[in-house]
Amino acid sequence: MSTIAMSSFSEVLNSLFRGVLRLVLVVASGIFVLSFLAAALIVVVAVSLWSLLAGKKPAPVMMFEQFKARSQRFGQGQWGQGGAANGRDPASGQNADVVDVEVIEVEESAVRKDRETPLR
Repeated sequence: MSTIAMSSFSEVLNSLFRGVLRLVLVVASGIFVLSFLAAALIVVVAVSLWSLLAGKKPAPVMMFEQFKARSQRFGQGQWGQGGAANGRDPASGQNADVVDVEVIEVEESAVRKDRETPLR
């Protein structure tokens, strides 16, 4: 065989090997993702059954109910109304007196002259 035919054959084998390797990696990653999702589903079902046997509401159900309630409040525009962020008392809805910082005068004698002396 000539060197041109060998290099051509080598390139074909090389590209074939790369394609097969890529296919194997895609299939392996798909199996990994599906097995992870199956394990998560098994855990959710087991925790739900355990909480039902204990007489409590299942945690996943409670979580989704909280998400639903929050999304409904957000859709109604209640996030920006009232609340401590606007300077209102959430319980009464009235303006709250907010004091950020109280000013304290520092005398010159109280300031440290060197870093090893602690403040008193």
